[in-house]
Order: sequence, then C-alpha cells, then structure tokens
Amino acid sequence: ELLPRFFNSFVISAASAIITLLVAVFSYYGITRIRAPRMLAERYQRVIFFAIIALRLIPPALVALPTYLLATQIHIIDTHGLIIGVYSAFNFPLALLLILPVLRLHAGVEEESARLEGASHFRILTDILMPMYSTQLISIGVLLFLLSWNEYLFASYLTYDHAETLTPWMVGQLSLKEAQTGGGSEDIAH
Repeated sequence: ELLPRFFNSFVISAASAIITLLVAVFSYYGITRIRAPRMLAERYQRVIFFAIIALRLIPPALVALPTYLLATQIHIIDTHGLIIGVYSAFNFPLALLLILPVLRLHAGVEEESARLEGASHFRILTDILMPMYSTQLISIGVLLFLLSWNEYLFASYLTYDHAETLTPWMVGQLSLKEAQTGGGSEDIAH
C-alpha cells in the first residue's frame, strides 16, 4: 500500500511544481515585459501583480469545503488532476513572488539584441531568459515540489483512495497504530 501512495505523491508534486513554475514564469514575463495598452499602464501592472500575490493570504481551510463540494458535484473527487490543479492554484502566488527577484534582473544586452533581431517575446523568454536563470528556476521548482509533497489539508479532504498521497496515508497509519495499541503520545509523557 505504501508504493502507490509514494508514486501518487511524486507524480502529483512533480506535475504541480512544473505547471506552477511555468505558469508563474509566463505570467510574470507577461505582466512586466509586454507593453500593455494605455488602459493597463505600468501603475496597474503593479496592482495586478500584488493582487495575485495577495491571494496567498486566503486560508486553505476556507477553500477546502467549497472545493470538495464542487469536485463531488462534477465527479472529479479523488483524481490526480484535481489535486494537481488545487496545489498549482495555491502555490502560484508564492511562485510568482519567488520569481520576482529572479526575472526582475534584465538580461540586458542579450535580451535587447534578440529584440533588435526580431525575436518574439516567447522566444526571448524560452531561449534567453529561462536558460540564463535556470539554476534559480530549478531551486524555485524544488521548493514548489516540497510544498506540494507536504500538503496535508487538501490531500486529506479531496482524496481517499485512487489519488491519495503519502502524507494523509501515513497519518492514517499512525492513527490506526495508536488505536490498535491503545496508547499514544500521552503515555510517553507520564
């Protein structure tokens, strides 16, 4: 029973980290580098950026029940896609905040010469900036992976068998062991 939970945890955490990192990089680049119409002047770009980051302040427990009810109604409860989507959504503001100091640094000459050569924004981002900052982006990806791996609340509410991850399964095993032995941590304290 341990191996499928370990595999679920790995797949869900890796997919969530990769998706979150890619969406955050593309979002940050779009918010900061692409010239918006006059309606979205630079002052509105900051408001949009900080509004997205403020979403991290929403307590996960506040969203867990509505997410469960919605997932039950549309029959996606206990699926990998649901957990990956929820983890990605909750880690996105943090990823955006962590990418801020990385991509704030301009590539300078390389980015400017690519613009002069007629490179698209997508090409500049994928062929110049992402390789230049690959070490920092990998570090952010590892952090996002660990945050997803250790997530307990959503994993315990939104999974029960097929997509159950290691963390809620291990807590369940510890609770089962305490129930079988009739003891717990309070016996050690006395």
